[in-house]
Formats: sequence, structure tokens, C-alpha cells
Amino acid sequence: MPPFAPGASAAPDLEITLSTGSFVTGGAGTEATCQVSTTAPVDTREIPMTGGSASAASAGTQTVTDVATQEVVATGTTTSQVSATVDTLGGEFRSLTFTDNSSATMSAATPKACTGEKAYNYGGGSLNAVVAVSRPGWLEVTTTRGYAGDVEFRVMSGFFPGPDDANEHNELISYDHGTHTNRIFVPSGRIAIFINAYVYGSTFSDGTYSQSSSDASAVTATFTPTGEATGAAVGTARDLVALPDSVDCNAHRATVSITKKAKKKAKRIDVFVNGKKARTVKRIKRPTALTVAVPATGAVTVKVVLTRKPGKKKPTVARTYAPCG
Repeated sequence: MPPFAPGASAAPDLEITLSTGSFVTGGAGTEATCQVSTTAPVDTREIPMTGGSASAASAGTQTVTDVATQEVVATGTTTSQVSATVDTLGGEFRSLTFTDNSSATMSAATPKACTGEKAYNYGGGSLNAVVAVSRPGWLEVTTTRGYAGDVEFRVMSGFFPGPDDANEHNELISYDHGTHTNRIFVPSGRIAIFINAYVYGSTFSDGTYSQSSSDASAVTATFTPTGEATGAAVGTARDLVALPDSVDCNAHRATVSITKKAKKKAKRIDVFVNGKKARTVKRIKRPTALTVAVPATGAVTVKVVLTRKPGKKKPTVARTYAPCG
């Protein structure tokens, strides 16, 4: 398995590193009987902290040689293409998208002395990033891959010097084929994100088996601070009631603003939090702000229902917020 790139925590920018390589394993005395050489140029690209896109590509060849006879046991080829896009908001990291399209082929030559041993090669790409977030929040990570490839995602914090980086976090996601989504809590401060995507080729050196593979993988990671709205307000009462851009995770409160226009059109206003009625206001006399309690954990949805004259349709507006914890 290709390792996560060392030293990424020191990188000042978001960096894409693409690599291909090979190794031999599977038989007693592998190191003594077989040796592997590879030509696998690394193509590296950087994305500045302000965001942007980049792509990289690489192709390599691998040769497995019998140490005693110096005869070729197996040969392989690998190709990789990766791309990444990083978005920021207000100078802070908000999301990234990473794609990888790789192939690996390994085939045996005529049987040689290290018969029975298995040779592998791999092609793939990786992304190493160090970003800063001023508030704790949630990374929603979606990975997509086919049957042949592997995708890994890791986020780490707490290994940087400084009082704001005291919390440690380390989570690795490695999924089977298909599309999978997971949400990861990260503390404020600097965090490191690592992504690996790769495929394998393999063969027995006696020629009895060989495998080639190719696959396309994708990873998206979107950061949302705790309590922040996950989208715009929706509903027919958006011009009558203003829902906040975020809830107060310290006080566990949300403030709903009732406009002057609502005073003229509504006889009653009901505020719901996660489907439960939290507050009712009748006889609205002036524009006002209503404060309602929100839960300390779990996603929050605030909905406001306006009642007009009997028989009239009730305008509504709703908005959903990221969990506070």
C-alpha cells in the first residue's frame, strides 16, 4: 500500500503529489532472490491557500529481476492522472475535490529462479494539505471508487506547536467500491488532510497468474463550522421572516427576525425547532427578534409558520444548521 506522504504537515500550501511505484512480496527470501527497479517520475503541483485548481500526471515502468541470474522475471507499467480543486470563503478553507484515474499492469516473463513469488505494482495519486479553520466544525467526506481501486482519507490535528492546536484528531476512511459519505468533527486550528487513491497490478513470477487493473476515484470534503447554516432559507415567507446565518452554539440559541412586512400580513407566528413548537407570537405590533433554544447536539432545523386570515394559505420559511456538537 502506498504510504501517506511524510512531512506534509510542514507544507505552507495545499499540495497535490502524484506518484507511482512497485514492490515485490509473497515468497520466502523475496529480498534475497528478486530485486525491483522502477522508473516512476513524480509530478507535483501546488494550490495556494487562496484556492484554485491543479492537475498532474505520471507514467512508470517496473522491472523485477532475478538476483542470481539477472534475468527479467516480470515487468509492469503504471499510469496516473489526478486533479484537485480547493475553495475558500473569507480566506478560510471550505471544500476540496480530488479525482484520480490510474492503471497498473504486471506480467511475468519466462519462469525464473524466484518462481512462486508474487510481484506487485501500483499506480495512484495523493493529496496532502494543511489548512486552518478558526472555528470547530464538520468535514463531510464523500468517496467514490470502482471495484479495482482503493481510496483512503485521513484528517489530523494537534501535532502543530501552539496553544490553539492542543486537540488531537486522527481518522482514516477506507471504503469498498461505490459511493460512501461520512461526517468527521474537527477542532479549530490547523488541520492536515491526506488522500490516497491507487490500483494494483500483480503476477506470479512463474507466469501462472497475472492481474491488471484500472479505476477512477473521487473524493469531496466540505467543511461547515458548527452551528452554521448548511444552505439558504427555503419557503414562501423568506421576505417576511429572516432566519440567521448561524445559531449560537455557546448559548444554544437561534434568533429569528420578524419584519415590518410580516406585521401587516400575519396574525400569528409559530416557530418550530426540529419539528417541535418552540415559540408562538400573536398580535405582532412591530418588527421584532424572537429567540428560541436549539439542541446542543445534532443537526438543527428552524421553521417559521405564519397564520393569516382563516382559509388563507400559511407562508413558511425554514433553514437547517450544522450540529453544534
